[in-house]
Amino acid sequence: MHSEIYSIDLAMPGRLATMACPRAGDWLADEILGWRDAGLDRVVSLLEHEEQDELGLREEAALCRSHGMEFVSFPIKDYSLPASPRAVEVLAHETIA
Repeated sequence: MHSEIYSIDLAMPGRLATMACPRAGDWLADEILGWRDAGLDRVVSLLEHEEQDELGLREEAALCRSHGMEFVSFPIKDYSLPASPRAVEVLAHETIA
């Protein structure tokens, strides 16, 4: 069973989607293959580095790259907002492009 991918309607070309944290451990590679098979080519993680370790997702970036997908880390502290609205805007435009 793969993570459910929820598409976000855009008023511009491109595709943007969101999903819950992937299953870790032995299932992580299978999760990432499922994303690739679903047509995703770029993954943006909002997890902080400590959270990646706690959740067993330290290999997520390397696995994405090994399956031809770009991985972007954009950590945001839990229960907070990004420090820079401009950085979010730039990330969104780069991600959708």
